[in-house]
Amino acid sequence: MLKDLSKIIDVTCFRDDLSDEDIKTLCRKLDHLRPRSLLVAPLYIVKAGKYLTGTGIRLSVLLDIGLIDTESKIALLERYIDLGIKEAYTVISPSLFKDRDFARAQNELAQLGSLLRKIDIIPVIRPSSFSKDSLSRFTRFLKRYRFETLALYEDGLVEDDDLITIKIVLDDMRLAVFLKDDDDIMYYAKRGFRRYITDDIERLLGRLYE
Repeated sequence: MLKDLSKIIDVTCFRDDLSDEDIKTLCRKLDHLRPRSLLVAPLYIVKAGKYLTGTGIRLSVLLDIGLIDTESKIALLERYIDLGIKEAYTVISPSLFKDRDFARAQNELAQLGSLLRKIDIIPVIRPSSFSKDSLSRFTRFLKRYRFETLALYEDGLVEDDDLITIKIVLDDMRLAVFLKDDDDIMYYAKRGFRRYITDDIERLLGRLYE
């Protein structure tokens, strides 16, 4: 049962003050708990990759760069591909959707989509930052360019209205969510979410067992 639950959890490590020994200890702990992946800031790619070797735990990287230009984002992803990274979460800025024809947004998602054979790319959005029209158009672009997972984050719970807008188009796409507190898991579980992102896997597993 524990292994089945762990396989839907991505554990985050975004602090910037961890030593080599801290990373080593974290990876040993995860080797026991067996989450789906460890999601790190670029700072820890090399160290975490070394200690996860042979564990079967996927190493993912977060590109929190929603405001930089598309070419720079693609260049970073290609660098991570060269390092052997198999998965990247990349923040999508709502500013891309300010043009009425959504050309900038479509261009970025098309270029990201062109890398999907080399690396799994998971777009990350804050739904409340998008208008309903932009959110609807965004989900259609995701489907067109064959993205398989969409990750959501909010300061509070993602509103049901936004989830409905997303699910109308992405009925067969996996939804992931960055959890803020213990109670969120039940809310999202009832709405069909299939992946959870947290900095405390033990607390989350405890909630799933209740």
